[in-house]
This record gives sequence, structure tokens and C-alpha cells, in this order.
Amino acid sequence: SGTEVMEVEDIARLAVTMDYDAERDLVKYATLAPNAARLVQRAGDVALFWPADGHMPSLAVDPAAPGLVRKTVVKVPAA
Repeated sequence: SGTEVMEVEDIARLAVTMDYDAERDLVKYATLAPNAARLVQRAGDVALFWPADGHMPSLAVDPAAPGLVRKTVVKVPAA
């Protein structure tokens, strides 16, 4: 439920700020590039990201009026 913006950019264009943490299955990058794709996600929408897709979720559609977003995230191991 709720609405959020996700920015997506090829990780080859991003600088790593935190190396990969296998326990958390997480790597952090510097702020996404200004030309990153912006996806507006609403209830019922699905987004699929590949290993080369750096993504920044949980951005407010209207920063002056952020709202609660509830979502399910599923990670599938990439071979």
C-alpha cells in the first residue's frame, strides 16, 4: 500500500560507498546519478531488478508530504 519513487541506475556508473555484506546481502553506492530512471510505484505494482541495477527505493513522491509504504521484497539468488 502507499506510493513511493524508486531511482534506478546501472551500477557501473555508481561509486561503492560500502562493500558487499554477504550477511545482509547488501552493497551501498553513492547517491544515484541525476539521469537515473525514476519509477513511481503504487499499490499492486511490481518492480524487478537485475544484479546490475542499482536502485534507491523509499523516496517520497512529494517530499513535503511523505507517506507510509508497505511492500514485500523477495530476493532470488542469481546464478
